[in-house]
Amino acid sequence: MFKLLIICLILFISPQLTAADSTVKTQTLHFCKGNSDYPPYNYFQNNPNHAQQNMGYDIDLLKMTFEGTPYNFQVHALPWKRCLLEVKKGNIDALMSASSNEQRRQDFDFSEPYYYLTPAIFYLKSDYPNGLPTRDINELKGHGSICGIQSFNYKNFGVDDDRFIFRIHHIPQLPYLLIKERCRFFLARQEILFSTLALNKITYLSDLIQGEMLTSVEQEPFYMLISKSSPNRKHIKQLFDAKVTELSAQGELHSMIDKHIQTLIHTSNF
Repeated sequence: MFKLLIICLILFISPQLTAADSTVKTQTLHFCKGNSDYPPYNYFQNNPNHAQQNMGYDIDLLKMTFEGTPYNFQVHALPWKRCLLEVKKGNIDALMSASSNEQRRQDFDFSEPYYYLTPAIFYLKSDYPNGLPTRDINELKGHGSICGIQSFNYKNFGVDDDRFIFRIHHIPQLPYLLIKERCRFFLARQEILFSTLALNKITYLSDLIQGEMLTSVEQEPFYMLISKSSPNRKHIKQLFDAKVTELSAQGELHSMIDKHIQTLIHTSNF
């Protein structure tokens, strides 16, 4: 009789567990990132099958945010302008690693900032062995051309009108433009630049260049931008902000970023 009771309990409980498991994930959220590497926050790495895999702090944070919730998620790598457009239209729920400007504040819901970058202007050490003559970007324009990256927002570098910036498509090319005298300076987020050089195994360029923060420029916050047309906009923001607040209080956010930086540096030394 006791064995019969146990069997009945198992038969009753098992379907309940199966049903619960099948409803744990009920909806897939879609996020996008730029289709260029932006290490250590998001970048591509070849897996053992030689297929490109999304890696980085952004991906780790999304996994931690939606683990144990009713949501799955997918990350799509798109050209940055298209990424912004698809999120604005509501075809994608949110995008990662975005800076702020007035237009974006109108177009999207913003998460809490989840990391900060250091805007800097870079130059060849051999050109200015004693440092820059000035850190005012309006004065530096008179000393030579300034380069940057296509579609990047330089508002937080203290640049009101960025039409003077000569733009290219790929961050690793920026130091070469100095060496080839195509530019006298370039603008870059310090953490992104050095991680990108490590990812591309060209860290020797770091010894040739020097970066300085521009006058009146502070560290720059970065956000998740959430589509105002997403039916899950409130849930996404609530879950993401709560996880960022929790990990920040535990001191975990910096160690998550540092893990990827150390991996990139270690890999670049092989």
